[in-house]
Amino acid sequence: MHVSPVKHHHRRLPSPLEPVLDRSGINHGDLNAGLTLGTGSDTLISTGRITGNVTLGAGDNSAKVKGAVLGDVTAGAGSDRVTITKTGLVTGLVSLGDGADEVTNLGQLDAGLALGAGDD
Repeated sequence: MHVSPVKHHHRRLPSPLEPVLDRSGINHGDLNAGLTLGTGSDTLISTGRITGNVTLGAGDNSAKVKGAVLGDVTAGAGSDRVTITKTGLVTGLVSLGDGADEVTNLGQLDAGLALGAGDD
């Protein structure tokens, strides 16, 4: 009988300055450096805590905040959708660029909302 050797896989833990995102774009932990996503259609779901600003580039972006964003959430031009769930908190300003933007706030939005030109 042939026995294959056991392979050990070591998972590197992220440093406090790295995003804690899985392949789906979901933040499950603490991100202490903010988050900037480039131009394109981006999706972010955060169940953890992001300390710093979240910047979504131009494009049709979607962000669902189930945890906390201790900073601003901004997006460039495009049809952006931001949802703050019952457990969600955004301490900064939610500012969305030009386009057909949609905001649903069921949680806590401390600093207000700014929407650009378009059918919001």
